[in-house]
Amino acid sequence: MGAKTRASDFQALRQPLPSLENPRLSFAGEATHETLYGTVEGAWLTALQEAEKLSEVLGYNLKSADDVGGD
Repeated sequence: MGAKTRASDFQALRQPLPSLENPRLSFAGEATHETLYGTVEGAWLTALQEAEKLSEVLGYNLKSADDVGGD
């Protein structure tokens, strides 16, 4: 992370377009995670977060990202 990069920069990268109220395009990936940028784990976690948001918009009931991987 560069010296001038702020947490708000990562938050801005995660914002759906055109708006939170009308999410037509969402972003995930290692570059959008505040602390795990540049890692597979950061990519995985942000993908799960966006999948959960998308499932809410579409009315699906998916497992929580916290529940993935364990029974």
